[in-house]
Amino acid sequence: MAKKINEKHEWLQINEEGLTIFKDILSSLIAFHEMLHGKIQSSEENWIFKLRVVESDSPVIAIKRFGDYEYLVFAKIKDKYNSWIHIDGIQMERLELERTGVLNHDVFNILNMTDIYTKHCDPYAGEIPEDV
Repeated sequence: MAKKINEKHEWLQINEEGLTIFKDILSSLIAFHEMLHGKIQSSEENWIFKLRVVESDSPVIAIKRFGDYEYLVFAKIKDKYNSWIHIDGIQMERLELERTGVLNHDVFNILNMTDIYTKHCDPYAGEIPEDV
């Protein structure tokens, strides 16, 4: 697939291949959260929704970039939706290593949100609720 770069910082929808990567990233974040805080409780609505995104066969995920490695994520499953900010720590590390001249490091082999944004997205034609 050709590399796509969105210079306008508009909403993009993650395609099917990107969803697989996104779910892997989200699963890792959920596991890290549970390692620090224990099993997700029913009162943690945002984390419950993220679990449902990972488990869903057909979530709609749109992302909007607003910095070098900051993304607003809009996730929708049927008529339910949630949003959150994703800080791409892998991209942060890549940029720092590039600044110091280190270009041969394992971090460059880890798929991240920026990879999804540049290679696995299409323009989002759906609506974004005003409260996102």
